[in-house]
Amino acid sequence: KIAYVGDGNNIAHSLLYGSAKLGVDITVAYHENIDHVIQVLEEHLGELRDMFPQIIEGPNVIGVVGLNDSSVAIRVNVKTNTEEHYAVERGINKFVKDLFDKEGIEIPFNQLVVHNADNNK
Repeated sequence: KIAYVGDGNNIAHSLLYGSAKLGVDITVAYHENIDHVIQVLEEHLGELRDMFPQIIEGPNVIGVVGLNDSSVAIRVNVKTNTEEHYAVERGINKFVKDLFDKEGIEIPFNQLVVHNADNNK
C-alpha cells in the first residue's frame, strides 16, 4: 500500500513499508550557473549518508524541476526510514545552506522592484 502526502511546500512523501521517499527542492538565484550548482551538489551530497544513517537510498540530484518567480528549483531525492524523513529534510536544508555559503552560491529571496511611472516630477 502506498500513501502519498504533500505539505504544499518542498516535500512529498511516499510511505512504503518502513521507508519514506523524500523530495527536497533546493532553490538558487537565476544568475547562478545551474550546471555548476548541480555539480557541487553531486560532489557533496554523499556526505549526508555519513551524517544520517537513517538514509536508505540517495541522496540523488534529480535536476531542475521548476522555474519560479525568483528562483530555479533543483530537486534532491532521498529514501529514509519511515518517520525519520523530517530530520533528514532538516539536515539536507542546513547542509545545503552551509555548502552554498562556502561555495558562494546564492539562495534567492523575494525582492520587489518599484518603478516610478511619473518621471517628470
